[in-house]
Amino acid sequence: MKTKIKNLVNNPLVLGSAVMFVGSNLANAIGFLYHFLLGRMLGKESYGELAAFLSIVSLCSSVYAFVGIYMTREIASTDKPRERFTKITRFFLPMFLVALTLISFLVVLFRSDLKIGLTTSLMIFFANSFALINFFIKAYYQGLSNFIKVSVLSNVEMIFRLILAVFLVYTGFAIYGVTIAYVLGAIISLFVGVIFLKPKLAEFKKQSSIKSSEVFKSSFIPIAVSLGTTVLMSIDIVVVRYLLSEIDSGTYSASLTIGRMVMYATTPIAAVLLPILAKKGLNNPVFTGVLGISSSVFVSLAFLLVFYYFSPLVVSVLYGNGFSQVSDYVLHSGLNMSLLSLVMASANIGYAKNRSLPPLVLFFTAIFYPVALLVFANSIETALTVATIIFSLSFLVQLLYFAGEAIKRRRIYSSPSL
Repeated sequence: MKTKIKNLVNNPLVLGSAVMFVGSNLANAIGFLYHFLLGRMLGKESYGELAAFLSIVSLCSSVYAFVGIYMTREIASTDKPRERFTKITRFFLPMFLVALTLISFLVVLFRSDLKIGLTTSLMIFFANSFALINFFIKAYYQGLSNFIKVSVLSNVEMIFRLILAVFLVYTGFAIYGVTIAYVLGAIISLFVGVIFLKPKLAEFKKQSSIKSSEVFKSSFIPIAVSLGTTVLMSIDIVVVRYLLSEIDSGTYSASLTIGRMVMYATTPIAAVLLPILAKKGLNNPVFTGVLGISSSVFVSLAFLLVFYYFSPLVVSVLYGNGFSQVSDYVLHSGLNMSLLSLVMASANIGYAKNRSLPPLVLFFTAIFYPVALLVFANSIETALTVATIIFSLSFLVQLLYFAGEAIKRRRIYSSPSL
């Protein structure tokens, strides 16, 4: 019994998930403190400009988000990760730097419509550029299953972004100091990333970039997963705001924000599953996949129990007594986020094992979900019910596919050799 427990604790999925859980939630806590302090220090007008700055940078990151999924799997599944990293970086980095330059130019051009200052709009280019390079380095270490370095890079950036922003605002630089601090935090994180890579840079051979045909063939599924994830994390709030009253849409958004705590807790598991399952020669990948899904279910149930017994307290602490109605929907929102996290984890498992259907289920879920909301949702309850049905069916399709694959594999191994 002790040996089994020891093997379970030492499992790469358990260890990696624990590291990513601590690292990502520490970064989330710093991010919360960042918004809390700067919201008070800047005031509504300047904080609104900061929110616009962060939203634009976030939207720009969606342009290259699929490369993280693609690179993680490629690094994890190759015997020469350094060479593969060099090839992928040489292919994608110039392309995305040009794209981000064009986007940044448009932001500067239309800054008056976006209601942001010239300095803020100019800093978007530098923020995007350094964030892109950091993103590549973190994807490389995630592919190597070095989750400690991934967490260190993320938290170094968040810590220095917070400290420098508070210092610069306090010394009178206002919103301009915050944008400068954002860029400086990314530069410091990049510096740490280069220190991590430095002992290996000399071993990087000059490699030609990968062929375009190879990239386009291999990038289809990562693009589908990236787009599907982006849409599913935000589209319902937009649709519900269109369909329902401002009060109801606000109540829905507040309950969903709390429900997303489940996503923040289970996302590290999905992030760890991809590189571990993509590795060649992995012992018992089926057990690892089942353990990943079971871990997501266990964590989700823990949060759902908290929501069931303490949702009024959670709502009161986060939003105050004026949002008491939100507590009626927190449990349902948490259930939906639990189901969505399982769909995303299954998509990662499928992509890691070179199976197209589970990731495509995620993609088509992102297409059918907003359509179903538009057709059937006429209240908060029906909007939540639509999500439950869509996400449950999607996860069921993925489970049936994996079950069919397992049965097929068992028949192959059990059939007598001729």
